[in-house]
Amino acid sequence: MTLPMFGFTKSDTTLRIKINSDKFDASVVDEFTTKVEAHWQSDIKSVSVDVSSLEYIDSSGIGALLALSRRLSNSAEAVCLENPRASVVEILEMLRLHRVFKIEHEV
Repeated sequence: MTLPMFGFTKSDTTLRIKINSDKFDASVVDEFTTKVEAHWQSDIKSVSVDVSSLEYIDSSGIGALLALSRRLSNSAEAVCLENPRASVVEILEMLRLHRVFKIEHEV
């Protein structure tokens, strides 16, 4: 049994997204955007994205994450990227997006 590419759960005002793929690029962004739209509710105040499976993200994937951030523009909370691998953190830091997203690692 294979996992769906994206998993969604909502608790209170937080939308949690799990990316179950090693890449987040132009080939999957349309599906991601469609599924985010289907799960979005007006009371969402924070979004956490588990990116622990990602080894590669391209500009389309970055754009999709930035679109999530724009949806939360009225909220004080940044989109949280959970457990990114070093390769993903390196890209985020190179683009200075570690200032836009909250990055959390499990202890």
